[in-house]
Amino acid sequence: HGVPVNCLTAYDLYVCAAEIGSPEGMCCAGILLEEGKVDALRLGSDRRKDRERALRKVRAKIRSAEGSEEGEGAEGDGNDEEEEEEPPTLDSLLGVGADPRHCLYTKLEGKMRDALDPITKSKRLYEAQKWYEAAAALDHSDAIYRLARMTEKGEGELRMDKKKAAALYYKAAELGHAEAQADVGHLYEIGCGEDFRQSYKGAYSWYLKSASQKSSRGINNLA
Repeated sequence: HGVPVNCLTAYDLYVCAAEIGSPEGMCCAGILLEEGKVDALRLGSDRRKDRERALRKVRAKIRSAEGSEEGEGAEGDGNDEEEEEEPPTLDSLLGVGADPRHCLYTKLEGKMRDALDPITKSKRLYEAQKWYEAAAALDHSDAIYRLARMTEKGEGELRMDKKKAAALYYKAAELGHAEAQADVGHLYEIGCGEDFRQSYKGAYSWYLKSASQKSSRGINNLA
């Protein structure tokens, strides 16, 4: 859409959304942390005031733009040029451009960054877990699914617990999450404890639900 990719700016905006109660914002903030798109060291600083200031400025800019739409032609070309000289960017509003590590971290991906600083990985997975838990409490299916994956692997501060992970997959599947439905189908296919006794009929049913949402895993498992 013509907007340059900036994961740090995106993270701050997701957190702004999360702080006003958006489960989608909570989950997206967690995803950026889990996937290593933002680093936990940067998140240690207090950026709440920066976010609030940014939101106020963005809202004021939107109100100003809406109010001046009709009078834009009468303003004259000179005024339009002045406004375009120094347009406030989200980076400048959020202070992202001032972060000297930004350029470095946009080049370093996942495993490379984790190898350089395993403490950072532990910190950001913990932060991701907290965002997922907050969104899961609001029945956000993707947050529940991602929390299930972390529980299955024992990531963040979660103890590895396959039984609990299976229950979370099932909850996400019931909420309509296509990937979780494929996972529940797999649980029934192989059999997993008392709650998911082996049942090819059950597996087929969940794979079908997943495939109906065009999940490649659901479709492949049906084949």
